[in-house]
Amino acid sequence: MTVPTRQTILDQLTHSVRKLRGKRVETANLTEDALLGADLGLDSLDMLEVRFDIEDAWKIEISDSEAEALSSVRDVVDKILAKCEAAQPV
Repeated sequence: MTVPTRQTILDQLTHSVRKLRGKRVETANLTEDALLGADLGLDSLDMLEVRFDIEDAWKIEISDSEAEALSSVRDVVDKILAKCEAAQPV
C-alpha cells in the first residue's frame, strides 16, 4: 500500500462525513483544525461509522482506545498516516 497524502486522507474523510451527515456538514468547516464533536456535530455512533469507513478505505485497524483519543480532523489524519506508514514493508 502506498502512503497517502494528507489531502487524499482529508478528501476521503470529507466524503465519509458528508455521506453520514449529509448537507448538515459544510465542507468549508471540515478543516484539519475542526473538532469532530463541537464543529462537525459527530456523536459516538457517527464516529464509529466514520471509523469503519476509514478502516475499510485504508485497510487499517484503529483500536477503541486509539479512536477515543481522536478529537479533531488533524488527529484522524495523523492517525491514518501513522498506520499507513507503519504498514509499509521495511
